[in-house]
Amino acid sequence: MRILHVVRYNIEKNGIMTFVLNYGAMLSKKGIIFDVAAPGRCIDHQIKEQICLWGGRVYELNVKKSVIWTIPFYFRFQKFLKTHPGWETVHIDTGLQSLQAAACGACRRRKIRRVVVHSHGCITPRGKWKTIKKLRLSADRYIVSKNATKFIACSQEAGIAAFSENVKDLLILKNAVNTRRFQFDKEEREKMRRQLDVCNKKVIGHIGSFIKIKNHEFLLEVFQEIKKIEKQAHLLLAGEGELQEKIKKQAKDMGLAEAVSFLGTYDNIAPLLQAMDVFIFPSFAEGVPYSCIEAQCAGLPCLISKGVSQEVKILPGTKMIALSDGKERWAKAALEKLNGLSDRAGTKKYMEDAGFALEKASGQLERCYEALSHRE
Repeated sequence: MRILHVVRYNIEKNGIMTFVLNYGAMLSKKGIIFDVAAPGRCIDHQIKEQICLWGGRVYELNVKKSVIWTIPFYFRFQKFLKTHPGWETVHIDTGLQSLQAAACGACRRRKIRRVVVHSHGCITPRGKWKTIKKLRLSADRYIVSKNATKFIACSQEAGIAAFSENVKDLLILKNAVNTRRFQFDKEEREKMRRQLDVCNKKVIGHIGSFIKIKNHEFLLEVFQEIKKIEKQAHLLLAGEGELQEKIKKQAKDMGLAEAVSFLGTYDNIAPLLQAMDVFIFPSFAEGVPYSCIEAQCAGLPCLISKGVSQEVKILPGTKMIALSDGKERWAKAALEKLNGLSDRAGTKKYMEDAGFALEKASGQLERCYEALSHRE
């Protein structure tokens, strides 16, 4: 069985691609092969190599990014499905509802019988023209509700936000991880800390693209407060994005340049998490981010914004704080974690009980595809 996955825009390191890679690698062992279509391009060829390893194929539609790029995508994707027949199931992986609607519409035109729409965190209208955006959102949701065959979401919250009309048919599929890969390893930790030159430091970590929603500006303010008390504190920032240079300048202006490491896109997150002592995630609003799940699987004490779905909390020691509590409160909580005792082993049971162990969660998606394949 081959499934065509449509991702949000480019093939690059992000939560959606982590989902595709995690579940794709696991289900390929069961004979379910994921192919991936990107509306834009594949800009991370290591990801392409991983997909090809399990027998998957990667397609670039090269739609130029613009304010209305999902409209030309509709026509190009429809043509693509005509010239590349063979998929009976298309899995649309995005919280961008204009893309969901465009892909659903193209599938209907090409008589694709099974269309899975998957919300990885619903994107809500903001800023200028908010009323017009809301009207378009309503139209997009109507198209999706009438044309999709199955509705999946990473959390109940994301599902209600995206598919309120179809919530009865909703499958909650967790952003699961390979627990064996992220289990705490003392030797790996020491090796990674030497490599990063942070052996004698108290290491705060964050993983996320440098975009507004991740709230890096506030993270630096919190870190500055931490440094006032803990002189050996060091901040690791993994990721890339449009605001990276701005955040680098902010760190320099705040006198933190020597205490902040900008690591760029990291190919292997698991060893990096081993090197950290506390993980901080102050996003304005998100669903269930993979980085938070991976950090907890590695046994890291975590401080996570209440703007993130409550379903992200797995370990008892994970603390969720409102951004409105301010940088001092966040810094105090981080210092408590830094100076407290933390047993980083034994997280597997928590992950399994919460449904975030990939070994078990992948069975849900396998059964979903099999059920769809038996529909007339």
